Amino acid sequence: MCVTDQIDHMITESKKIYAGTDMEGRFLMFHDALAQWNEDEAQLYTKNRYPGFESRFIKPLCITCAGTI
Repeated sequence: MCVTDQIDHMITESKKIYAGTDMEGRFLMFHDALAQWNEDEAQLYTKNRYPGFESRFIKPLCITCAGTI
């Protein structure tokens, strides 16, 4: 599956789940350490197609997922 299809699915479905809740405009998302997810092109796709959502993904920090992305 293309990573942009995964990004579209995750954002679209998350927006549906949080619609009408107090977290609607501020929920965060997490995805495992899929290398393609963290590629510059994938991040640029997210930024351009879903402005503001590029900062709503919880990213691996420090040694989390070390050696996998």
